[in-house]
Amino acid sequence: MFISGEGSDCIVECGNQEFPVHKFVLMAHSDVFRAMFNHKDTLESVESRIRITDFGPETVHQMLTYMYSGGLPEDFSDEQASNLIEISEKYQLDSLKIICQDKLISRLSMANVCSMVTIADIHNADLLMSACIPLVRSHIRQLMASQEWTEMKTNNPRLLNLVLEKVIVISEKNLPTPQQKNLQPPQKRIRLNDMYYHPKMGKFDIQVIRFLTSQHFRILTSIEMGMKNHELVPLPLIASIAAIHRGATSRLLNDLTRSKLVVYERSKRYDGFRLTTLGYDFLALRALRAREVVGSIGNQIGVGKEADVYVGANPLLEDLVLKFHRLGRTSFRKLKEKRDYHRKRLFLFLVVPFSFGCLQRICFPQSFVLPQFPCSKTDRC
Repeated sequence: MFISGEGSDCIVECGNQEFPVHKFVLMAHSDVFRAMFNHKDTLESVESRIRITDFGPETVHQMLTYMYSGGLPEDFSDEQASNLIEISEKYQLDSLKIICQDKLISRLSMANVCSMVTIADIHNADLLMSACIPLVRSHIRQLMASQEWTEMKTNNPRLLNLVLEKVIVISEKNLPTPQQKNLQPPQKRIRLNDMYYHPKMGKFDIQVIRFLTSQHFRILTSIEMGMKNHELVPLPLIASIAAIHRGATSRLLNDLTRSKLVVYERSKRYDGFRLTTLGYDFLALRALRAREVVGSIGNQIGVGKEADVYVGANPLLEDLVLKFHRLGRTSFRKLKEKRDYHRKRLFLFLVVPFSFGCLQRICFPQSFVLPQFPCSKTDRC
């Protein structure tokens, strides 16, 4: 919709470029744009034109791309990220500001920590500042001898004092109290399942997909591939399938675990990760979006004994209904009695009857597709 400009009812003007947009998209993401169009006497509301003069066309284009797609390019520069943080601050795009900070944090190193601290201070990027302080504390001697530190000391002594104060506060928090000095260190080891434990079932929240990168989906796909032969997929196998460094894989798994898309479990034979129902939902949504079947998703409109039902729309804004099958419902608890998915199999992982159930729900209405018998169009992931 953004690329084609089809159905646009507003123009965003920046420099010598014009971007046809939709008012409802801008209003859904930004309270600032909502206020512009809700007041009928504002210039933007009367002319249906927004003029942005304090940012470049590239920054405005990336902001609008995020509003429509929920994503950003992987290779944008630190300067572009800084501009996006600034424009998100102006138009109150909190989620965009968080994503930009997260991308800068992933590139954080001792070589650029001084410039990152400056960016965080200028744009009130608290997450970025919080990530910079521990790195400064760990390499304080090397940084004090660097050219960047000297320039900060000369040009921005206020920021330098602020950073040193935060470093001192962190150091004091890590110092043991007199009572703690006499205590023996704990002997209990922290188990991985204690670190990664989350409830197995979670509420479906479509907003989470905005914070997932292509690497997150690569990890989800790797776990799905590994679960074809493993009940629990170990970390080394996930890293091998995804072709991502093990340290980065661990960080991505931590993000996915917090979002309840994967869960860490320990069995008698080995431990590893598996997809949750929400993880399968997001993989399905990404596949349907890539096939241009689903363009947007709305509120939940129904709950069945085997599925949850949501209203949505395709990229052409035609209404559709999305049905997410759920494991653990009544029909799957007494599988052999209630359904014929099991048949003569000795062992069947729950994902398999889950897939069979979805497939039969697709085949059933397709059998009625006749000229004299109207039926809704069906599709599956």
